[in-house]
Amino acid sequence: VITTTDTTPEPESEPTITAPIYTAEECDGWITSLVSADVDSSNGLSESEYSSFLSNIEDPPYIAEYFKAYDGFDNLPWVFRVVHKSLACHCEKLGLGEECCEGDNAEVLLNGLSDGNNDDATTSEASSRGIEEE
Repeated sequence: VITTTDTTPEPESEPTITAPIYTAEECDGWITSLVSADVDSSNGLSESEYSSFLSNIEDPPYIAEYFKAYDGFDNLPWVFRVVHKSLACHCEKLGLGEECCEGDNAEVLLNGLSDGNNDDATTSEASSRGIEEE
């Protein structure tokens, strides 16, 4: 009698990624921090303001600890620099012109995130950037 042992490996279970469910108050706190990071009141986050925002996130504290290891925007991991540019280039979809996200002056727009409704946000943003409406 020959006996064999089944050597078929057990299927590995897929890793589970869990993320906490954040409250409206936590989300509001992040938005407030985002708006506060706009130190020049341009209604957008420049590269340095974005980097500062990331390294000053208070909750959860490990996020700020992670980003404080990077000295400025140019030293952030590539993916975070790409996120800034991707968000900054959303200005094109808002009708602010094709050049609104080019160069070092590209900013992540904060239209509508500050107090009250910003009905004229797109118009005033275009005006402040020297972009004429068509």
